[in-house]
Amino acid sequence: METLPFSSVDGYGRRAQRLNLRRFLSVLCVGLLWGCGGGDEATPPPAVEEKPLLTGGEVKPRPKVVKKSNTKRRSTSKPTRRRKKPPGIPITPMPEEEFASSGNADEFEIADEPFAVGESFSVNRQEQPLSSTQYAPANTGASDGTSHESRVRLPKGFAAVPGTGISEEGWPQRIVSLQDEAEMVLIPAGLFTRGVDGGPEDAGPQHQVQLDSYYIDLHEVTFAQYRRYRRDLSANNQRLPKELDSDADGALPATGVRWGEAGQYARWAGKELPTEAEWEKAARGNVPYAYPWGDGKPIWHRPRELSQIDPVESFRGDRSPFGVMDLAGNAREWCQDWYSAQSYQMALDQSNAATLLNPPGPRAAVGSKDRTVRVVRGSEEGWEIWRRSGIPMGTRSPTIGFRCVWRLGQGESGREDKQEEKQQQRMRKKGGF
Repeated sequence: METLPFSSVDGYGRRAQRLNLRRFLSVLCVGLLWGCGGGDEATPPPAVEEKPLLTGGEVKPRPKVVKKSNTKRRSTSKPTRRRKKPPGIPITPMPEEEFASSGNADEFEIADEPFAVGESFSVNRQEQPLSSTQYAPANTGASDGTSHESRVRLPKGFAAVPGTGISEEGWPQRIVSLQDEAEMVLIPAGLFTRGVDGGPEDAGPQHQVQLDSYYIDLHEVTFAQYRRYRRDLSANNQRLPKELDSDADGALPATGVRWGEAGQYARWAGKELPTEAEWEKAARGNVPYAYPWGDGKPIWHRPRELSQIDPVESFRGDRSPFGVMDLAGNAREWCQDWYSAQSYQMALDQSNAATLLNPPGPRAAVGSKDRTVRVVRGSEEGWEIWRRSGIPMGTRSPTIGFRCVWRLGQGESGREDKQEEKQQQRMRKKGGF
């Protein structure tokens, strides 16, 4: 064998080293480019575990990496799946001191329907009355106040309350009497059941009454309104009625007023005292409930007694299906009618019909020893709104007040029917106006 010189061997060795270095660098560069996804992303992907060499001397190829452009860095840990939360249900907290129960929470029931426009509502009548107050929308024919405009013209001295809706006949659901700034509630025309069977003699028999539409004051006339009335009379040099409690809170019902003085106030404001039928329908609605809120027992947010005098609208539960306040409690209220224990039966006998149409009440206080007795309603035993009382019209009582009505037929003509006006004059003469 020929022996190569040392220098040749050394040259071959150096060339082999350079060749191996080049191969090493080439493999390194290819590996870097392969692992970095071709250099499209600045951040390398997570390392892939190398598999051991196979027995055949071949290395199992790496899995192909799919290049993705403009993607965010992936987490090496498996993301945790979060369950979607159901949409939140807004919960309106119940105002404080709204209602207080007797502890029979299982006897309460909530109506599913939303409130109607103008805060109108009615009460659910149960086969077995629950010991609670239950509300549902009243079928008053109210719109949302935007679907159509009022088709009637209110007389001078009255204005519609914006946003309270319009009745099917085109009348505003709420109006304001500009003379005394009293808000008034529309009571739509229709039938209602008056009286009760099996109760006190003067409250029966139960019967049907048909009334035309009218407005009634939202609450009793207050001391503040009555003082305004006296100031107006004084400014016009007119005779003044007796001054009431000058220190009383203006938000309290004006009590201590005689029947005749209440009527004078009503006419000053362009209104009248309600008939007994008008008062009961406003309190009872179209269904013969025992209370304005339904047939359930009274529930007050604080102690309340009969003839207890509070600022008007203090007890939110004392609200009729039409939205009229303080008809079960607070001040007792004068009505237009003469009182008679047999007035219902006499009216039915005289009409020869099962339904009475706009009954004015008896012509005199028949059957009473005191012939000056007028009807007083509200704040009666058990808070029941079909109960009646008769009080001499000259009485000044710290528990008796009043509210007023305005009849739509009166407004359409601009003046009362002459025959009705004559009857009113005769009644005023008998009553000592």
